[in-house]
Amino acid sequence: MFIRAAGFGAGFALALISVAGTWLWYSNRPKPPRPWDGHAITAEYDYVTTKGDNNNIAVYYTLQNNTDFDYEIRSLDQVQLAAKLERENSISVERSEEGFLTADFPVFVPARGRSRCGIHLRFPYPEKSDNKAPDNEQHDYGTRLAKFMTSEFSNLDGFVFLDSGRRYRVELPSGWKTRSKEALRAKTNGTKSP
Repeated sequence: MFIRAAGFGAGFALALISVAGTWLWYSNRPKPPRPWDGHAITAEYDYVTTKGDNNNIAVYYTLQNNTDFDYEIRSLDQVQLAAKLERENSISVERSEEGFLTADFPVFVPARGRSRCGIHLRFPYPEKSDNKAPDNEQHDYGTRLAKFMTSEFSNLDGFVFLDSGRRYRVELPSGWKTRSKEALRAKTNGTKSP
């Protein structure tokens, strides 16, 4: 009877150690990261213009927060800003605020709200804009700038914010290409571009 009780106790202890070891391994195993969420924050192309003394190109977007929580990007340290490359079907991540790309920081988008955000390219456009010009001239300037971007940056297909903390992927589309195509269609039809 003593041997039977000792065997039962040893078997129970071994089973308990096995269950505890399995639980410890399972709770401490490396977990795969969450998938990127491309729907939490979405973006619409607004317009392209030039800014600053160097007449650098600036592309503006309207960001839409589709979550119930405020969203804020304080600096480039919080996210990665990347250019989308069409031919390579890849992205090229900007490494610092001193590089080719930067953005208007801070960016704040309230829960279920909208906000404007600008992406700035350190690339000058040779023609200065006239903010006091009539609307049709400013529109034509925007069209020429869109055509310039389409030809000079033919491989650029928009931009991306990658927020690894929240696992948000914010796609910023290349609306200047659409504007350039509309202007080309209007020219071939003999009408004014939209």
